[in-house]
Amino acid sequence: MKFNHKNIGLILVVVLAIGLLSGCTPQEPPQNNEIIIEDLSLATGFVQSKSKEDDKNFIEFSVEGEDLKGEYLKLEVANESLFNSIEEDDFYIFSYNEDYLLRNAQRDFYLKDLVENSMDENGVVEEINSVDPISLDSLTLLNEYNIDFNNDGYEEIIAMYVAAGRDSNGEIMWDDGQRWVLVVHGDNKDYVLYDDYVQLGSIQFNVFTEDNEFYITTTSVRTASLVSQYFYNEANDLFIQTTPYSIQGNVNMLHSSN
Repeated sequence: MKFNHKNIGLILVVVLAIGLLSGCTPQEPPQNNEIIIEDLSLATGFVQSKSKEDDKNFIEFSVEGEDLKGEYLKLEVANESLFNSIEEDDFYIFSYNEDYLLRNAQRDFYLKDLVENSMDENGVVEEINSVDPISLDSLTLLNEYNIDFNNDGYEEIIAMYVAAGRDSNGEIMWDDGQRWVLVVHGDNKDYVLYDDYVQLGSIQFNVFTEDNEFYITTTSVRTASLVSQYFYNEANDLFIQTTPYSIQGNVNMLHSSN
């Protein structure tokens, strides 16, 4: 199923309807029969993990809402039956209060299919965790940029490498294709953002911040051109890769500035 504007509108209608019904949910009335209205927030997302801490139940969601997309939301679950009924990796519409206590959760397979299809179409590829420092043997450094983007007191190095040597004049000895590697070198750890063979093309990267959030993008100019974006999620110390722009098919590249 294509995730087009019609589908988006349908999701908004569904979520809005649920929000109108559950935005203010009455709690169990006390002895004097006075009903207490509780303001709730509504969101959708996949269950990343379930845990118990200090005899309390917690569920962490990967939130797909407009304002929190790509964020993680950890909620306490006081209702034992609700906690036990929720399955990891499933997609839920859920509500929670200002104390981050989960009040209700409803599994939705239809929205799950739409979101997963949109993830495939829009290129939400994966979460990139840090690994032990990788080997740089046979790789030549093309470009690097230093920045302490996670405020750990260590300047990370964002470096692009290619598996091609230099001649006596220091020029890269290009072939029809070679391996390209983009790595963020941290404090005794690496985040490998890109590692692939590129035929008849090249990879460029850009580094920027938006509203204090840190991003890296790569642009691939070849027969299938695309832009990939890497967002640093500080809470989980990982990068989230998306591909917001892609051209596939029989592309005839006429000109590139690089």
